[in-house]
Amino acid sequence: TSEEAASYSPTMGWIGSLTHISPYKSYWIGIHPHDVTPFYVSLTANPIMTASNNPSYNINSTVPNFISFPGMAPLNFCTAVEGWAEAGIRDVVGEGMGATYSPGFTNSGPCGNGWIGNLTNHGFHPGTGYLVTSVNSIGNLQWNIPLT
Repeated sequence: TSEEAASYSPTMGWIGSLTHISPYKSYWIGIHPHDVTPFYVSLTANPIMTASNNPSYNINSTVPNFISFPGMAPLNFCTAVEGWAEAGIRDVVGEGMGATYSPGFTNSGPCGNGWIGNLTNHGFHPGTGYLVTSVNSIGNLQWNIPLT
């Protein structure tokens, strides 16, 4: 994979190697620490999730991975991550919430399979991103989004 970045210069505009935003990637947005002006981001796009198009994510076992939730409707946590623990996923963190796989809790928690944390009760929502850690590199991780 290639790393891309861009910065905004008041005199030159956007400069750097990042020229397009991909719905299959995540991005860090840095704000100058002395800038007290409110900052808003608004993106307009068409949904990427269709009944026949569930994107795959390449998960790196060395670093945390940012992935987006491509569903068109909220999805129950237990349904969405079915099989993820067996693939090596150990943590899923969202804004202000998270879940971790703990084999010692295989008969408890809302999923009854070792996933614990407040994200298990919240589920996943369209337009949100999550930080995922894994003990294995995974070349084609997909959300378990039911076809409707």
